[in-house]
Amino acid sequence: MKKFYFIIAILLVGLMQSCSTYTVTTFQPDQNNGSDCPNPIYIGTMAKSSFTPSITSEGAYNQKSLTLYQLLLDARKKYGEDVTIHNVRWDVNGKEKVSVIYDVIKCK
Repeated sequence: MKKFYFIIAILLVGLMQSCSTYTVTTFQPDQNNGSDCPNPIYIGTMAKSSFTPSITSEGAYNQKSLTLYQLLLDARKKYGEDVTIHNVRWDVNGKEKVSVIYDVIKCK
């Protein structure tokens, strides 16, 4: 009987550990301020989230608006064409990007 309870306890612990799917990921360090910009000037921090939907040409939130290219376009639209992005941090739920926060910099 004790063996049965031990097996049930092991299964419950395994089940509880497999429930967590929310993670935070970052890209490789060479994508965050590589050698092309040795002395960046900090401009600001921007964020984008699926919880506050973006308006796209279709008129609804689109997961594709959380791409690095779109983030760069948003930063250049707000701060000018001579900026770039760096220190990108994603919130990921399973395989879907939930939100992102990143710094806008200008290279000297």
